[in-house]
Amino acid sequence: MADAFWPGQDPIGKTIRIERAEGRPVDELPDYPSVTVVGIVGDVVSGLMVAGHDAGHIYLPMTRTNPHATSILLRDRTDGAPGPEALQEIFKRVVPDPQVFEALPLGEMRDLQTYPLLAASWIGSLLGATALALSVSGLYGVLAYALSQRRKEIDIRLALGATAGTVIGLVMRQSTRLAGIGALIGIAVSFGALEVLDSAIRRQAISLLDIGAFAAGLAVVMAAAALAAYQPARQAARVDPYETLRAGA
Repeated sequence: MADAFWPGQDPIGKTIRIERAEGRPVDELPDYPSVTVVGIVGDVVSGLMVAGHDAGHIYLPMTRTNPHATSILLRDRTDGAPGPEALQEIFKRVVPDPQVFEALPLGEMRDLQTYPLLAASWIGSLLGATALALSVSGLYGVLAYALSQRRKEIDIRLALGATAGTVIGLVMRQSTRLAGIGALIGIAVSFGALEVLDSAIRRQAISLLDIGAFAAGLAVVMAAAALAAYQPARQAARVDPYETLRAGA
């Protein structure tokens, strides 16, 4: 907020005037018509973690009886966490009734906020893995069938002097090229869908794009295409082309 109000300036000593809510959806702060900046701290996440840093966060002075004194952020300087008795002593210094506070570790708050995102990611990963398995099996079947239809072509190439390695390399290049074109089209469509989601979903601290997932999916598809092309081509290259051509004739 200091960078937004006074870019390139020293905010210490500056004055901030706080207007009344007047029906707007903001907290009413009648005790703070204006405040003077006495210090600055780093940016923090004051709400949901997915919302990222709060660009307008401000710390106000308050007393024990202030109605806005509803929470305390405590960082222990020792190795272990403070016990219930130590926390009650700290709470007594802040508010008249320490029972209004409940000790909750920040780790639990973080887990509580991230659990819906983790659950959604688990479900999405399961659906993605299922779709990838179906795509790979379909790709393997299509390529294997297409190569079986080219059996006579392969035999003719072998009869004309082509080596088995040359035929296998030719078939694999053609198959991986076809699979690569399809994968690029799929990636382009996926990126377009992510752009639509990015414009519709408000998020700051999370990314909808996972390069690792795209790379892993592309690697699996290309490996399946190579395997689907290699096995039938290798089997066809082992057969005597003259016997196959004589039987076909």
